[in-house]
Amino acid sequence: MLNYSYINHDRYASGKGKLFVGLDEEGALTKDFTKVVDENGTAGDDYGFIQARIEIDF
Repeated sequence: MLNYSYINHDRYASGKGKLFVGLDEEGALTKDFTKVVDENGTAGDDYGFIQARIEIDF
């Protein structure tokens, strides 16, 4: 089995305030989603990953 997933976090996926969610007006990383100046849908951390599973039965 092979699976690919793409995760698109937005500015509100902040890990209860522990993660950086975008850039503020000065260009510095910020953890406060109210200070993010990126357009809607572009702030946050996006990533993809591949999962693989092999099963051998006897």
